[in-house]
Amino acid sequence: MSKSGFYIHKLIVTGDNVENVSIEFKKGLNIISGPSDTGKSYIFECINYMLGSSNEPKKIKESEGYSSVLLEIILYNGEIYTLKRSFGQDNVEVYPGLSHTVSQGSLNILDIKHNKDRTDNLSAFLLNKSGYKHPSYVRKNKKGETRTLSFRDLPIYITISEDKIIKVDSPVLSGQFTKSSVEKSIFKLIISGLDDSGDKSGQDENTSSTTKLVGQKELLDKLIEQEEAELVALALTDSTSESILENQMKEIEVKLEQVSQEIEQQTKDRRILWNKIEEDKSKSIAVLELIKRFKLLKEHYDSDLRRLKFVIEGNYYFSQLNFAICPYCSQRIENGNCNVNNCGANHHNNDDLVISAEAEMNKIKLQLLDLESTIEQSEVEYNELVNVINENQRKYNEISERINQILEPQELNLQSLLNSYIRERDSLTKYNLMLSKIADLNDKKTAIEDKLKKKPKTITTSEDNGVVLSSYNEFCTYMSRTLKRWKFSKNPNVIYMDGVFYVDSKSTKDYGKGYRAIIYSAFAISMLEFCRENNKPHPGFIVLDSPLTTYKGKKSEEDVNEDIQSAFFNDVALLHKDMQIIILENKEPSNDIKEKINYVQFTKDSNDGRYGFFYEIEGNEK
Repeated sequence: MSKSGFYIHKLIVTGDNVENVSIEFKKGLNIISGPSDTGKSYIFECINYMLGSSNEPKKIKESEGYSSVLLEIILYNGEIYTLKRSFGQDNVEVYPGLSHTVSQGSLNILDIKHNKDRTDNLSAFLLNKSGYKHPSYVRKNKKGETRTLSFRDLPIYITISEDKIIKVDSPVLSGQFTKSSVEKSIFKLIISGLDDSGDKSGQDENTSSTTKLVGQKELLDKLIEQEEAELVALALTDSTSESILENQMKEIEVKLEQVSQEIEQQTKDRRILWNKIEEDKSKSIAVLELIKRFKLLKEHYDSDLRRLKFVIEGNYYFSQLNFAICPYCSQRIENGNCNVNNCGANHHNNDDLVISAEAEMNKIKLQLLDLESTIEQSEVEYNELVNVINENQRKYNEISERINQILEPQELNLQSLLNSYIRERDSLTKYNLMLSKIADLNDKKTAIEDKLKKKPKTITTSEDNGVVLSSYNEFCTYMSRTLKRWKFSKNPNVIYMDGVFYVDSKSTKDYGKGYRAIIYSAFAISMLEFCRENNKPHPGFIVLDSPLTTYKGKKSEEDVNEDIQSAFFNDVALLHKDMQIIILENKEPSNDIKEKINYVQFTKDSNDGRYGFFYEIEGNEK
């Protein structure tokens, strides 16, 4: 295990009249999680600034008053340094020891700008601590011209921002055509440890060209072998007719559309019937309630008629009686009349009573006739409503039965059949594309073989070129294993050819954003492990900003599935302690993972734990 390189121990932001803000890191895996706007990106920008970036951390409201950044780094051989840089300055102060001993240690001021002839610059200092000799040369163009390696050439390998981690281009390329030669040369230097210091313009041109062609031919052989293996796995023959599949699919689609339209119409009719049934039920309840009230009123009318009839009959019988004593004033009656002048008996007229009672009875009888007619009509209306409800319920049940028992199963069967044809068509399309791709790869291979035949037979590959090719292949094996541990695919296969990585026969640009982020993360972590385990120079740490946060909410084809996410966290948690990974991520690992690593959570809640980078509550920092 290499002892070169260093890890980040602590990041501190200071200023006048403000309290220092800091966050500590450890060897192994460090995860800082939390919602947006809690300072995770600010941490990334500060680290990048301290490693020589000309871009200051973005000014945010919480950073007002802060003017300097301190970065404590500890070398794997035990040396400790604190780097201090003020915002807007083009130099870095370097002190031996941790930040609290800065005032006691000797000061060394380093220029930010790289200088190949001097060592008093940050680039030379960091390259030296990473194990690189200074100067190291890399080829910058096809003419063979060279320049020296700068530490600012390494951010695409060690500090990968959230926008870069999903980039379309290969991890080793920035996307700028004029820089592709030097970027591929830098990758060669990192992976093999061999620089281009001995490379001169035009020197060993035939050897270099032949070696490149041999390497390309070997990679093409691997690609062809892999494509042919997948072709066999499809178990298809080119005799399958794509046009027949298309015609069958069109027929099923027409039937499916007809069934779907009928289901839609039947569902609409059923809904109308349901609304009508509910409406008629409400009407029937109201009519039935009226009938009950009308019958109660009829009982009152019948009771009134009986009462009036009783009055008339009582009056008749009362008039047949001969009273000796007046029932009104209790005085003696003579000749049928009371002798008391103001007695009520003298004013009582039996005929008027009977006439009034009979008149009232006639009035009630007329009202009773109207009421009975109304009751009869209401009962007819109620019965009609019940009949309509029963008939509509019957129709509703018939439609429901047709939808549930006939149409929906028919639709399901047609959709299943269509899906099977689609899968068959897609497999056939993939089969034909693979045949075309294999043919294209064979054409390229033939062209390379023709070029090799024209080369002088005395030219052989150099020892260094053999080392480079071997290093490429070995690194691809590392990266393949990493992706397999992360469950990227069943058996991932990584191939590198002329600056481009192919994962399972697809270049990185052919994947969605979520998978590109995983591939880039696998590249960076595999590079760290490869260099550390093979005693090759490397800074010894990497910082990944949002390797998993490339999709939000609803899942799509670009999503990273939960199996990959879980496997990713489980694997990086087992990282060797002589390496460091810092992950800034919105997503949280499981509680089991949190206990094994250095985990810091930003809650964005001033009442719960640490709010963010600029806000923390004592006793809650992890």
